[in-house]
Amino acid sequence: MKFRIWHIFLIIGLSFLALVLMFLPVAIMGFTGLEESGSGDVVGIFTMILCVVPAFVPGVIFLLLAVLFRARLKKLAELAEMLRSYRLITMSDLARKLDRREHRVRNAVKLCMKMGLIDGKFDEGENTFVTREYIDKEPGMINGWRCSGCGNYNKKIVLPGEVAKCDACGAILDRTSSDKGPSSAQA
Repeated sequence: MKFRIWHIFLIIGLSFLALVLMFLPVAIMGFTGLEESGSGDVVGIFTMILCVVPAFVPGVIFLLLAVLFRARLKKLAELAEMLRSYRLITMSDLARKLDRREHRVRNAVKLCMKMGLIDGKFDEGENTFVTREYIDKEPGMINGWRCSGCGNYNKKIVLPGEVAKCDACGAILDRTSSDKGPSSAQA
């Protein structure tokens, strides 16, 4: 299991609440007069103001942050699992399935990749996500290619049966001209 930011928030929140639990008996004893000195109320008030309240508020805030970040991570993990099951999906299809806006789904997919929840490639040109498993197992899939006409490296994913054009010069990918990999010829 990876150490995530919500773990840090949880530890900090619990630490603050532990401080509250340490000072709360002192404050209660001061208020109830269980302390034998005559300054019981003053000690209780100062303990409450200086120790309990300042530790309680950040403790609750950090615990809430931990819960929010954990829920977000859970949603991203569910998205990553969904992407694994589809292997190849356009962002418009995924947005429709999730009932979300396309740009939000695109950002969430990129975040899943950045966090290491899923391994794959996001094709900006086609607005498509492809899992690494699909790239490795699909015969005839091209994961980026260098144009023989201008030398530009095109990062597009080209599926079997698709025609690809160079982003720089417009040359069309010719899959048959070389056994070592794709090259391009002018159309």
